[in-house]
Amino acid sequence: MQELLHSNCVSREQIFALNVEDDRLLPMNGKMLGQWVDAFYQLFPENHDRMTYLFFDEIQNVEGWSLTLRRLLDTKKCQITITGSSAKLLSKEIHTELRGRSLATEVFPLTFKEWCAFYEKPTPHHPDQGRKLILEFLHGGGFPELKTIPRERHQELLQGYVDIVILRDIIERHSIKNDLALRYLTR
Repeated sequence: MQELLHSNCVSREQIFALNVEDDRLLPMNGKMLGQWVDAFYQLFPENHDRMTYLFFDEIQNVEGWSLTLRRLLDTKKCQITITGSSAKLLSKEIHTELRGRSLATEVFPLTFKEWCAFYEKPTPHHPDQGRKLILEFLHGGGFPELKTIPRERHQELLQGYVDIVILRDIIERHSIKNDLALRYLTR
């Protein structure tokens, strides 16, 4: 959104952003999602004739989201960006849900080489030089957010990733009944 605004070709009125995990919007379904977008177009009627940019965060939490977004793509002059951090929103499923109207981008943690560049550490050329850096990389993983928080909170953030990605997403996606066994396996 910032890039669009800084381009000076897009006004703030052309951008609609909605975090569907906002507790004030819950519970939300596809029809309600469409009503929010319709309200945006009513508020700025000039958007009917120009390109608009619609952003939806955590869209997987809205039942029927794909029907609403397909309708918008078919009837409006718009570019839609959706994000989700759940296993419910895999790129394969996005392509199925939006039937050829999508381009998926998966965001992965940093590789070791990217991590060295991100943390401004010299890429090691000798195993002895690299051992300490590799251990530091393995301890924190390639998560850029670690750089933005105090070191004493790193473990908390990483444990949160484990809880969300491995435990919640896998348990949810595969309807695992014995989550204690999965927790033991993860540990």
